[in-house]
Amino acid sequence: PFDVNGETAFKGQLSDELLKYLLKIDSYINMPPPKSTGREFYGKDFYLKIKKFANNKNISPVDMIHTLSFYTVMAIQTNYSSFVAPKYGMPDMVVVSGGGAFNRFMLEQLQIQFGNIPVYNSEEMGVNSEFKEAIGFAILGWSTLLGKPSNVPGVTGAKKATVLGKICLP
Repeated sequence: PFDVNGETAFKGQLSDELLKYLLKIDSYINMPPPKSTGREFYGKDFYLKIKKFANNKNISPVDMIHTLSFYTVMAIQTNYSSFVAPKYGMPDMVVVSGGGAFNRFMLEQLQIQFGNIPVYNSEEMGVNSEFKEAIGFAILGWSTLLGKPSNVPGVTGAKKATVLGKICLP
């Protein structure tokens, strides 16, 4: 289901053929913000296209995992450079959370693709990934209690900043 510590990705080689194919079929990577995605775009159908292509081109599963892991990092860096850096500049560091935070291959690739800036997982920054979502909802709730907007229109596409949620007392 996933590549523990990036061990499989480290064993593989980059497939230029597969990388070019990914760039061809992935309309999402260059789509301007606001955007957010997950399995609805990068789900089973996307995977099956990639697997079929890799099988037809005799690309090994190990090289496929290496290339997909590289592509994921490339997509992050490409989107940051294209859409965030022009407005805010390049970051001083990158902090990764979620499943990729423990994938050594992806962390190493992030450091390389972002020009050797420090890359940390959220645990190293004092945010336990098990509690990240709960912390986020606590911040959203606190903002609502204070009557402060907590959406980010530039990310979500909302027309204006607004207070989120509703306080319902018993």
